[in-house]
Amino acid sequence: MSVEILNIEDDPSVSLAVRNMLRMQGYTVHTACSGEDGVAVCKEHMPSLVLLDIGLPGIDGFETLRQIKLLDDGIPVVMMTAYETASLVVRAMEMGASDYLTKPVTLEDLVGVVVKLVGSADADNALEMDNGLDGVLGTSACMREIFKVVFRIAKTQATVLLTGESGTGKEALARAVHTQSDHADQPFVSVNCSSIPGTLLESELFGHERGAFTDAHEAKEGLVETAAGGTLFLDEIGLMPIELQSKILTVLETRKFRRLGSNHELDAQVRFIAATNANLEDAVATGVFREDLFYRLNVIPIHLPPLRDREDDVMMMAHTFLAEYSEHHGLAPRLFTTEADTLLRAYPWPGNVRELKNVIERAVLLTEGTQIDVADLSIDRRGGRSEESKPHVGVELSQNGLIRISFPKLGLPLDELEKQVIEEALKHTQGNISSAARLLHISRHTLRYRMQKHRIEMPVDESQGEIEAQVV
Repeated sequence: MSVEILNIEDDPSVSLAVRNMLRMQGYTVHTACSGEDGVAVCKEHMPSLVLLDIGLPGIDGFETLRQIKLLDDGIPVVMMTAYETASLVVRAMEMGASDYLTKPVTLEDLVGVVVKLVGSADADNALEMDNGLDGVLGTSACMREIFKVVFRIAKTQATVLLTGESGTGKEALARAVHTQSDHADQPFVSVNCSSIPGTLLESELFGHERGAFTDAHEAKEGLVETAAGGTLFLDEIGLMPIELQSKILTVLETRKFRRLGSNHELDAQVRFIAATNANLEDAVATGVFREDLFYRLNVIPIHLPPLRDREDDVMMMAHTFLAEYSEHHGLAPRLFTTEADTLLRAYPWPGNVRELKNVIERAVLLTEGTQIDVADLSIDRRGGRSEESKPHVGVELSQNGLIRISFPKLGLPLDELEKQVIEEALKHTQGNISSAARLLHISRHTLRYRMQKHRIEMPVDESQGEIEAQVV
């Protein structure tokens, strides 16, 4: 039975960091952003342990602790605070808290107190099953749909075609299909069709007999044989030479092939998964890719969306990579500052998951201390557009609340439109966030988040109130 932990924390960045630290250890984690919500979750799940922030909106951490103890006096509660003072600690212990942690929380301290109070997690409750699938991270709706397809077809021998921009994780997903199959203990062989010259690719795939060509001094098995019983992953299939495409088509149709220089047919006992970042339908239309091969590959099509369309996944992955690379390089655990968190969410990630991993690993290696700030991420000048180069749409808000929009000739991203609408709403309300939120029919919290996302300057009075509200 898994160990369930409830984390009651109103700061989304801290909540996500704590959740991912614990999930990496195999714990089941529930979250709540207020004391009222936390008590409700306790009533529903009655977790093994509660991590409780002292400074909460609504009822504070001490009142929340009192109500949790009324539900079950035996449940261990660990208080968390950004400001460690003797009076706070004594009061928490007198009310029944089992321990306390000072933020920012390190992985070592967090896991240490959790293991002390409730023991180690159930090993079956691993991170990859909770946050993704065998190395492919994601909790967004689009990724969960992809995982459903993978579970449905993994144990079949159906050919799979993976599409998506470079860096979206197509090879990782191909490996996930393989590891979920009944042949996970058999080879997974990957070949990049763009990295091997066309004259050599056929020999690499199908092998050759001795004397088949000038340098064939001995017989050699190809990758189709090497992958026997398992999976052969053909990456960048769109760049395969047209003359070799017909031979791959024959193998897919007959499940037979011949080594170069041989008349003896061999069985292709392998599952094929292909991937491309190109539009194969366009390639078919221009004659550089065979139409019959496209249909033969496209039995189970899976499209991996770019990271810019997976906003819900960005910070989950960022925190996961942060913990992984800190541990891998033997460094103290790191946390993102609020400003770094905002930049990571707002950045368009043209290099997708590959770029995110590289940015996080670089920051882990080059940052001094335990906090990663905006300057440590080194992404402002890469891939983003300067303010001067961003298209400016004409957004006007009348006194009665009507919006008039005039688009530039080349159009603009929806995010830019949202940013300018928010700016106009704030201008209309003279910087009053609560009034602007009502005008936009969203909560004040949501508006503040979107202002951070678009890097819209917080009004001075609101900023000061924000700082005071966070002091415990």
